[in-house]
Amino acid sequence: MNSSLQVGIGIDVGSSSARIGVYNYYNDALLEMAQEPVPYYQDSSKKSWKFWQKSTEIIKALQKCLQKLNIREYEVKSCGVSATCSLAIFERDLTNNMLIPYPNEDNVIFWMDSSAVNECQWLNMQCPQQLLDYLGGKFVPEMGVPKLKYFLDEYSHLRDKHFHIFDLHQYIAYELSRLYEWNIEGLLGRENLNGIGNDGEVSGWSSSFYKNIINLPSNVSIGTTSLVANKHISTTVVRSCIDSYASWFAVASPHLETSLFMIAGTSSCYMYGTTISDTRIPGVWGPFDTILDNRGDFSVYAAGQSCTGKLIEHLFESHPCARKILKDGADIYQVLEQTICDIEKNNGLSIHILTKDMFFYGDYEGNRTPFADPRIKGSFIGESTDTSMLNLTYKYICILEFLSFQTKLIIDTFQNENSNIHIKELRISGSQAKNERLLSLISLVNNGVAIIKPKENVDMMGIKGAYVLAKSAKEKKQLADVITERDISNDSEKFESLAEYRFGNDSILLRKLLCVKYHIHLDMAKQQKRYHKLVDEVFSTSN
Repeated sequence: MNSSLQVGIGIDVGSSSARIGVYNYYNDALLEMAQEPVPYYQDSSKKSWKFWQKSTEIIKALQKCLQKLNIREYEVKSCGVSATCSLAIFERDLTNNMLIPYPNEDNVIFWMDSSAVNECQWLNMQCPQQLLDYLGGKFVPEMGVPKLKYFLDEYSHLRDKHFHIFDLHQYIAYELSRLYEWNIEGLLGRENLNGIGNDGEVSGWSSSFYKNIINLPSNVSIGTTSLVANKHISTTVVRSCIDSYASWFAVASPHLETSLFMIAGTSSCYMYGTTISDTRIPGVWGPFDTILDNRGDFSVYAAGQSCTGKLIEHLFESHPCARKILKDGADIYQVLEQTICDIEKNNGLSIHILTKDMFFYGDYEGNRTPFADPRIKGSFIGESTDTSMLNLTYKYICILEFLSFQTKLIIDTFQNENSNIHIKELRISGSQAKNERLLSLISLVNNGVAIIKPKENVDMMGIKGAYVLAKSAKEKKQLADVITERDISNDSEKFESLAEYRFGNDSILLRKLLCVKYHIHLDMAKQQKRYHKLVDEVFSTSN
């Protein structure tokens, strides 16, 4: 180790792991990387939140990584932190000036948790439509504000305690700054220019929003605003953001207005940047005005699917054939790909034609965009008692079709007739970017849209983007300028669609079939809404 070497740190806390990368501050080369698992927990029988993490486990995992990297041997110029859209809750011990996880170690309401359904309904009734339009038309339970409201309602009787509520990435940045004696002044809360929190986070909202709508009690503080900055004189700049945005910062095209970014992991998020200001897109979050710069020159729009990679994970966990493959230690994706090739060869038809009568809808955790409906769930038409390898393969293909259809729906939502948006390329990162069959299908369903992915390990983009975020702040540069001025010609590559290889001579028939199945996909969501309405009418008429 070289104690004189100046470095920047990038931290990414995802749904199941914490990763830290150490970068040479002057040539941006990755020097070292460390990773530790961070579990999340699920218990549907709990009275409070159903999905959670423990802040203590997250911090311990990060400390392990930093110890492995001997980070105190470096001169740290900047540290960027990215994390999921989760909410961290603490009681403040005023006597000892400590933050204590509350109500116990299960104090991080995980982004996937959708317990705050009633709170969303309340917020959607209380907030003016002009505000809700920034959130795709209404709050959804995944957002931080409904989670905050859920907590406030659940613990309204505890006015003798003082609480601190953080967006998870902000808490992690604050805690590491405290532990390593870095400067936290850059973490102090500020209102966004338009007074709207990014992606429904609890930070960034105007004081009038918390006073007039939320009626925030005096014993509850949001973020680091009321915390005293550390007294240590440090030049290390610390910044934080949502993990999806960090990945975007790492690979975003300089041509922001013709490029849509997709981070596809456990869930999928989509980001779009433009100089067009304050144009609302129905079903899409934004515009947010302080993500790419502090001037408000660039607006950012966001969309997402709550359950994507998780669908495949759930299939593998629940299907007996998949469990056996995993138990035997085989690469299940390789096994599936070989099985698909064998099936297509033996039948002389695309696998998609063989699954033409199977229809899968996968919003297991509700729909984030464009429907913003937590009641929409998963459904499958074509189920049988079959648990064979063939059945596993067919279900896997149905999931890939669903993911490609949802991506098309979101692209079409961005490109509605009134938005003046024209997407020429889809830049993709995250674990799903490794799935070439999925990428081929997304391109095919979206009329051959160019798929661009990073040459580097797609799982590393979160830490790289976090590093870029903090370094930009250290050098007092706007992120928008860093992105639009950089040359990424050597950092990314166009994914060459394997449609002909994958889908054979029946590609014309296949395109027609997938077009029909896409409309069936939309109809399956529409029918769920209709069913819910019919059921609701039973209860409304009985009252």
